[in-house]
Amino acid sequence: MTGARPCQGAISQVRPHPRLREGRIHGPCEGGYCASVGWPRSGRVSKSRPVGTMFDPLLSPQMMKLLRIPFLAWALLAACASPRGPALPDIAFEINAVGGLAARDVIAPGDLLAMQFAANIELGQLDLSQQALVQRDGTLTLMGVGVVSAAGLTPGELTEKLSGRYTDVLGPNPLFAVTIAKQAPRMVHIMGSVGRPGPLPLPPEQSMTLIQAFADAGGVASQRSYLGNTLLVRWNPEAKSYASWVIDARQRWWGASEMVLLRPGDVVYVPDTPVVEVNTWIDVWMRNMIPFPRVFVN
Repeated sequence: MTGARPCQGAISQVRPHPRLREGRIHGPCEGGYCASVGWPRSGRVSKSRPVGTMFDPLLSPQMMKLLRIPFLAWALLAACASPRGPALPDIAFEINAVGGLAARDVIAPGDLLAMQFAANIELGQLDLSQQALVQRDGTLTLMGVGVVSAAGLTPGELTEKLSGRYTDVLGPNPLFAVTIAKQAPRMVHIMGSVGRPGPLPLPPEQSMTLIQAFADAGGVASQRSYLGNTLLVRWNPEAKSYASWVIDARQRWWGASEMVLLRPGDVVYVPDTPVVEVNTWIDVWMRNMIPFPRVFVN
């Protein structure tokens, strides 16, 4: 048994060391023996001090546990590193087709809304024309009807929603219109393993790609980021629900011609551990951490 590498478990046919049979572990490479299993430090197996083997059934339970740790760590790292979603250019068309309605026309927190009523004061009708600010939770308070959820709707949809409620105040078929008098900045949220997580303003009348958002957020922490498991969550104003995708957004795809375009309210999460349960992540981050209006998450 010459030529064996120091402190490595070459298979031996000799009987295990008595201390290994008793389940005891040596200290760090004392007396020519390796710290964990009693293998010699030199390249020669001692005849006077036989060694145990990795496959010996009498190998101690403690040693078996130690041997399992590197394997489990390797398996976990391999699972984390492998992408779970389709490649960025392959999924871009599908993502860009969701929420095709002009997202900038959708009411959002911070918007100032104007309501203009066609009231005939001479006939005793109330003029309820007013302005109201959409609050952080997506609601606003209006004269005559009180608190109303508005975020996630277009001005036309909000007008239709309010029509029935104002009927009780003004009579049948009240005439009024809702417009966005002053629009708050439209934002996307970049979270997770990036340089500066948080909200990013979308350029007015321009598009922002997913890669541009990474850059504006300070870049990705390449040593910790699992870009192959990037999560994108989007509110779809047409379906009145959110959609989510796990995307392989690794650097190899950054030069592709087809890019994912972000829309107002999008949430991008770059994990430093795999996102296994998307719905659980949405519950934790979107519902509890991000100030999205309730209509966005219900």
